[in-house]
Amino acid sequence: MVHSLKCKSERVEKKDWEWLVKEHFCSESFQVRSKRNITNRANLTMIHHIGSKPIREIMYQQGGKDGNPPDLGTIFYEIRKKGNKLVEPEAIEKHAQIEEIMKAEPSLPTIKIVEKCWGPQNRSYVVCFGGGVKAKDMKGGTS
Repeated sequence: MVHSLKCKSERVEKKDWEWLVKEHFCSESFQVRSKRNITNRANLTMIHHIGSKPIREIMYQQGGKDGNPPDLGTIFYEIRKKGNKLVEPEAIEKHAQIEEIMKAEPSLPTIKIVEKCWGPQNRSYVVCFGGGVKAKDMKGGTS
């Protein structure tokens, strides 16, 4: 904890940093959540390499700003590339599957391609679109 207190950002007030370290980061609930998240991240097979950049920003940069959003294959590739290529075998395999489905059925809606690759999407998270995007909204055409 002493080390954490010394690693304060210049943008954070000393009093606020001390409270954050002592009352939040050292709390039992935070420690349990942190350990669970470490375990979950270690089990990932297809890691995204975009850091903290939101997926919607990737989509905006890849044509969304011009009213021409990228297809699922492009989104998947941009999120999971390292340098200029996919490196995880599972990601390479999944990207090939997405491309194959899109080529075989070009008019298939994006949510149907996602469901063919990853199964039904039923929570407030759709693979390749992040949190907050709901499958029912994409199926209804309001995505």
